[in-house]
Amino acid sequence: MIRLKLALLLFLLVVGISIFGSYLAPYSKTFQENIRIEVVDNKEVYLYSPHAPNLEHPFGTNTWGYDLLTIILYGFKYTLIVAFFGALLRFLFGLLIGLPLSFKDKLKGLDLNVLNSFPLFILAYFFLFRITIDSSLPFNVIFIFQVCVISFLGLPHTIASIKNFSKLILKEGFIEAANSLGASRSRIIFKHIIPNIYEKLLILFISEMIGILNIVGQLGIFNLFIGGTRISKDPVLYYSITNELAGLIGQGRHHLDYSQWLLLFPLLGYLLILFTFHFLQTSIESYFRFRSKQAVYI
Repeated sequence: MIRLKLALLLFLLVVGISIFGSYLAPYSKTFQENIRIEVVDNKEVYLYSPHAPNLEHPFGTNTWGYDLLTIILYGFKYTLIVAFFGALLRFLFGLLIGLPLSFKDKLKGLDLNVLNSFPLFILAYFFLFRITIDSSLPFNVIFIFQVCVISFLGLPHTIASIKNFSKLILKEGFIEAANSLGASRSRIIFKHIIPNIYEKLLILFISEMIGILNIVGQLGIFNLFIGGTRISKDPVLYYSITNELAGLIGQGRHHLDYSQWLLLFPLLGYLLILFTFHFLQTSIESYFRFRSKQAVYI
């Protein structure tokens, strides 16, 4: 129980950062400091961005002189939004398709997981490449399209999982009793199946968010950023429109030899979200197992 409370507190912290991050940012998102003047040995020294972490910029600045902490706080919410709404969309369609499929005996041999034998990242890359890189479409159109593509590519696995959860319940004796009393399919679903699998559904939903975060992270490494990617020329640089964390990681991966903070801090933020969801998922699983053992004992 203590572990679950810690997981919920950490989850609330992550949600709080995503909601209030822009208000907590030390600078406005348009603030730039390309050149800093410092006095060294009574001489003025001009320092050009990116600036290393210091008292004024705890996370340093990026190549264009923007405060990195501010950028992360503004972009944090987009990482969480794409994970939540992508998982929600996948989950709702999984319920709408998976539950009715569990009643179809003719489809007993149908294995939807076969569709997931294709790497989701590769499919997502080819679907999203043209619309993401230097697109003339508005940000919100790109964002919605990306969420839909990432969500629906993983839908077969979600459908298969929900279908299997439901079929296990359909084998129970109380389902036969409900059928003999003339219960409709919708009544069986809402009164008997969902109440008996809601624990598995909750864990599945969190698992879907983790899966979507993994795909978003992989896309970011290959310069496909959530909300769109802009390219600057001479030199050719890719940068995220939304400053979403996976996009910042993709931008910062070229700084392994120098200005490592440009990769380190976005990566820590991304790992914080991943760890939070993993910790929440395992904590909920442990809590449900503990509760079921108590129920059996009683």
